[in-house]
Amino acid sequence: IDLNGECLTSHCFDDGRETDRQQGDLLSHYQYDRQGRMQEHVVTPISHHHGFTAQALYRRTYQYDPGGNLRLLSDSRKGQHSFAYDPLNRLIAIRGHAEEYFDHDPAGNLLRQSASGRGRSSLANVKANRLLIQGDCHFVYDAYGNLIQERRGAGQRLVRQYRYDCQHRLSALTLPDGNEINYRYDPFGRRIAKQLKHQSTEFIWQGQRLIAECTRVSDTAESSRYRSYLYEPGTGKPLAMLQGKGPRGEIFYYQLDPLGMPLELTGRKADIVWSAHYRAYGKVQQLDIADISNPLRVQGQYHDEESGLHYHRHRYYNPHTGRYLTPDPDKLAGGLNSYRYKPDPRQDCSRADSPWEPGRAKASTASISDPALPVPGTGPGQNP
Repeated sequence: IDLNGECLTSHCFDDGRETDRQQGDLLSHYQYDRQGRMQEHVVTPISHHHGFTAQALYRRTYQYDPGGNLRLLSDSRKGQHSFAYDPLNRLIAIRGHAEEYFDHDPAGNLLRQSASGRGRSSLANVKANRLLIQGDCHFVYDAYGNLIQERRGAGQRLVRQYRYDCQHRLSALTLPDGNEINYRYDPFGRRIAKQLKHQSTEFIWQGQRLIAECTRVSDTAESSRYRSYLYEPGTGKPLAMLQGKGPRGEIFYYQLDPLGMPLELTGRKADIVWSAHYRAYGKVQQLDIADISNPLRVQGQYHDEESGLHYHRHRYYNPHTGRYLTPDPDKLAGGLNSYRYKPDPRQDCSRADSPWEPGRAKASTASISDPALPVPGTGPGQNP
């Protein structure tokens, strides 16, 4: 893959599966089991690459149970994690760097996320698949099922207010400190801008993929920050980030898990500039290295630092609760529980959900070179 006339990355494939990838001075080697699942990922600086030596930057191995669920993840940098599931293949425990335990109701709603074992925190109150109470936080919905208010703290004084446009897209969010974030969308429902006080960010899209953003702290060009994103062809998996304008932009490479979740960002010289530990449902638990910022999360999700929410193309996801703020716009086509993220957040997005959101696989499989990408709910040449 070339960028501005120079090699950005090189890839080798065997039987349709990627086996080797070069990103700057790093070489990644991938191994798979008989079912085509990722079994090992080894990243080694090229200057030290003599087979699989102890000089590897990191090594990750994956083991699965008979049902195909991830059972054990061993990471030379971040430690070992084991995963447990109930008979319905729902994730109920993670043990390792930080323990997590989960409880679900028969409808699949996540009732409890506990870092200290069962019985230490109260179950959430869920009615008609709507989360009403979790801990000291109370949730209020409008007649369409959109979350419009969160109240928490002593006397329920910390309040978040959500407002939506006529197409049920989040248009404004008022934070407990009184600051308001405003959002704008294009005719195809893609978010093109957000603004908080004197800071505004504009987003540029290519089909269903976010390819660039520009953040301005004021109206002067000197305070602008430009960032663009490149993806693996035909997928929503990020390949590289460019900071700065044009050919002079500094290149950073994404190191992903099998789901497409960014685990590290590396520079051309094999240095790690961003690294994170995640909780099961996508919240960053710990930033190990943060020389630069990275808003991309699992495929199609963009982390809004000011709100803690993840923008997920057609709606917003809250990694704190493991739920969406609004019902699935695909209605029953998206599943019986229209707020749920996934029964198992470690599940491969490409199996049960599309890379962008449940029920939207057709729109996300188009190549970036396609002249026209389908927009759900519209005919050719029509706006929503």
